[in-house]
Amino acid sequence: MMKLNFYHWVIKSFLGHDAPAGALAYDMSRDVYFPKENSYDDIYDYLVYQREASQEFIDIFKSLWTVYCRVMAYA
Repeated sequence: MMKLNFYHWVIKSFLGHDAPAGALAYDMSRDVYFPKENSYDDIYDYLVYQREASQEFIDIFKSLWTVYCRVMAYA
């Protein structure tokens, strides 16, 4: 598996899915300012302070980040 950054991994893995992760992927794909850097802190800060995301979306991000780190550890 090619090592994708978080942004591309979420889009590739969840865009079009009918689940909370799919909703996040959809919003990310439409947000031209969403951080493309692979930094938890940058993405978290963007969601909290720039987008004022709901706690649900922040929780989805945190969960997906954990899964992403596990998956990429073996990529």
